[in-house]
Amino acid sequence: MKFYNTKIIDYGNGNKQVITYKKPVPLLEKEYGEQKSEKADKNSLKYWSQVIDIVPPTDSEKFKKEMHSLYSSANRTKNEVYKLARANNWEWFVTFTFSNKQVEDRTDYASLVKKVTKYFDNWRQRKCPRHEISLCTGTT
Repeated sequence: MKFYNTKIIDYGNGNKQVITYKKPVPLLEKEYGEQKSEKADKNSLKYWSQVIDIVPPTDSEKFKKEMHSLYSSANRTKNEVYKLARANNWEWFVTFTFSNKQVEDRTDYASLVKKVTKYFDNWRQRKCPRHEISLCTGTT
């Protein structure tokens, strides 16, 4: 089996990302069009075919595994967002920060969308009343 410790991602717009891993990562050969023809070594099969007692995990172990899963998922999501951001040329970018005083639950997407929509509707009404809507949107 082949291993690697460095991966280069080319986003196609001149941006590249180099990732270096602390531990070697096995190369998934079928992803690169190569077919793995060799079969598993019989000695390794003997090792893995041993019978072991399975002990149910403790509550502490379950919690630790769940936290690790959430942490890994958050990292994968964050990395996907970075990849999307690097793969595009941005002319504008906006971020919002929501205060606990203004929004009850900052993790509730639906309530945040309502709040932001209401904010922009109010802003448009103040800055561009209905009778001037064609001037604000550029339509005739």
